[in-house]
Amino acid sequence: MRIAERGATLPGRRRVKSRPGIPVTVAEFSLYDEPADADEVPEVVDGVDAVGVVGGGEVVEGGAGEPAGGAGAEAAGAGAEAPRREVAAFTVDFGRVDVGLRTPGDDDVRVEMFLVAYPDSVGGADSGDDSAMARIVAGAAAVVADDPEAAGPTPGSVIPDAVRIGLDSGPGVPGEGSAGDSAGDPAGQSGFAASGATTPHLLCVVPYVWPDGVPTITEEPGKISLHQEAGGVADAVTGGARLTTVTQLVPITDDEYAHADAHGVDSLMRLLAEADADLRDLRRGSVAQ
Repeated sequence: MRIAERGATLPGRRRVKSRPGIPVTVAEFSLYDEPADADEVPEVVDGVDAVGVVGGGEVVEGGAGEPAGGAGAEAAGAGAEAPRREVAAFTVDFGRVDVGLRTPGDDDVRVEMFLVAYPDSVGGADSGDDSAMARIVAGAAAVVADDPEAAGPTPGSVIPDAVRIGLDSGPGVPGEGSAGDSAGDPAGQSGFAASGATTPHLLCVVPYVWPDGVPTITEEPGKISLHQEAGGVADAVTGGARLTTVTQLVPITDDEYAHADAHGVDSLMRLLAEADADLRDLRRGSVAQ
């Protein structure tokens, strides 16, 4: 696992210049890695693994560990079936942001967001010391915090251009003033355009990865643990009790976003289910035309 503070640059709009979004702490880990001995689990220092082994493997593009060369790698190369490597990225302090959600009893509702995707589906947008999945989640956090009414982190909402913004904010891509500009220049050399991804937007859904229901934390009045201030955003008690829940982020294409806008999210979800779309693949084909 690697935990680091991430940030994304919001693109300029009309008379508004590009500007940094809020920083957010993101935990990321690779699924299906070989288990590691307790003594081999690395420390995490400033978002970078202190030693070169995670989950029994080498540090590779995408950040977290992948099985090292050897018998397992040879078997995979020989055509043995193995799960495609996935990376999960999860915010751990976006709950400090008040997005205006309340229960009928006026208790405060805070949200953390997570994404599960294939790191090999974003091509050259990733690097050995950074994670595309973490940058995408940071892009979502920046967009939501900037205007939670327009892009709320609730099931059925779409966070527009979050994938594009996250990847365009990565290392080795255009700097200030051009982040997110790949929307108008698909042939450009931005992180999103270079990645080959086809899914620039994120659909918020009820998490489907936990069979026993969505994990939630309820803190009673007077017992709420506040997050540390970061990026000028300070946590504060804004209701009675506080309920912290989780939203899963599903990458969608431009055509799918347009379909959801015209026909509703339920219609889009039916199309995705009928096509058996692999929602972890950032380069998948669109199910809407």
